[in-house]
Amino acid sequence: MTPIKITLFAGCLLLLAFGFYLALAHKQRLFGAILAAFGVALALAPPNPTQAIETLSPARFSLRVHREATAREQADSVAIAAEPAKLARAQMDEVTERARQRDGRLRTDADYLVLAMAAFRSGDNEAALQYAHSGLTQPASNQRLRAALMHRVGSIYQAMGLAEVSSLRYLEALEIDPTLSWPHHDLGLAAEKSGKVEEAIAHYRKAIQIDPESAWPYTDLGNLFRKQGALSEAVLEYGRAIARDATDAAPHNGLGAIFQAQGKRDSAVREFSAAVQLEPRSAISHHNLGVLYELQGLIEDAVREYGAAIQLDPSVSMSHNNLGAIYSSQANWTDALRELSQAIELDPSNALAHDNLGQLLRKLGRHAKSIEHLRTAIELEPEDAQHVYHLGLTLEVSGERRAAARAYRQALERRPEYRDAQRKLVELRM
Repeated sequence: MTPIKITLFAGCLLLLAFGFYLALAHKQRLFGAILAAFGVALALAPPNPTQAIETLSPARFSLRVHREATAREQADSVAIAAEPAKLARAQMDEVTERARQRDGRLRTDADYLVLAMAAFRSGDNEAALQYAHSGLTQPASNQRLRAALMHRVGSIYQAMGLAEVSSLRYLEALEIDPTLSWPHHDLGLAAEKSGKVEEAIAHYRKAIQIDPESAWPYTDLGNLFRKQGALSEAVLEYGRAIARDATDAAPHNGLGAIFQAQGKRDSAVREFSAAVQLEPRSAISHHNLGVLYELQGLIEDAVREYGAAIQLDPSVSMSHNNLGAIYSSQANWTDALRELSQAIELDPSNALAHDNLGQLLRKLGRHAKSIEHLRTAIELEPEDAQHVYHLGLTLEVSGERRAAARAYRQALERRPEYRDAQRKLVELRM
């Protein structure tokens, strides 16, 4: 303490002593009590005058009162958090705006769940995570709402690429409310992505058992069966999904892919067209329809659908590839080069795009670059005979006849019935 502070403190003690003296010795109780109280106040006062003001600042003296979410707010927040949401768009916007405008001191866990969903669906994962965590710090309105918040934290981490952390949050959500189907659905997706097929099926089945009217688990179970080649089971699950939600395009896309693989083009066109009608802004639906139109020789229709897919989602590499291949077949070199280059830029592992660009560059006389892209295609898909055959064509026109013959033989090793490769070997007489 500084000398001044010591002096002041000593003076306070003297006031305190004198106050007691007056109160006891001279019966001046009121005056003595005032002096004694004044001495105590000075003795206990903070050395910095602003410190006394800080003790009354909002950070230390809050008037905040807890507001409980109404039953309607709780129900609306959980309905908004469902995938897909179970509230109409206009109603969702209204509920979200109310939560956004509400004083932060009066927000409930229901408000934070609504705000987290709005941020998540707009792609702002950081804001969504902050809102969800804020919701978890509020008193729990009910177990379902709290589990929905924890599940949303998991799905945000999943979107951020933190699969292990997200799975832990899904499991925590199930501990809070074992009757919530959403975590099982997302755990199924995570297991499927990790190659744990049986575990994924078990989670999808559990989600269906808990909520048999939710369409998404049926769709994703159908997708899993389709990838495994169990087409009959996949068709059954897609049908169940459509029966529960006739407005969802995803099961129609799945059925279309199966019918396309089976050569049932009319049925495939019907399903892909239905998907486009249900979800006009679905890039994958337009792409799939474009593939079918191309297979049917309806090139203008295919170009239109690929263009629509690219406009909706410019990041789909295969749409650029397919459009570029059509332009190349039409000798539209400039547009073909642009689309195929874009396809590779978006996905350097797209072997078909490397092959198509290699063929285009051969037509343009740029043999060295053609060979480079065709070799990349072979590296990506070493068992594909067509990539090797196309490399042989470029080597041949560039004057490397022996290397071309070797490539044709390698193509035949991969596909012994490859007649074009056989014919080329005969022409080269090697």
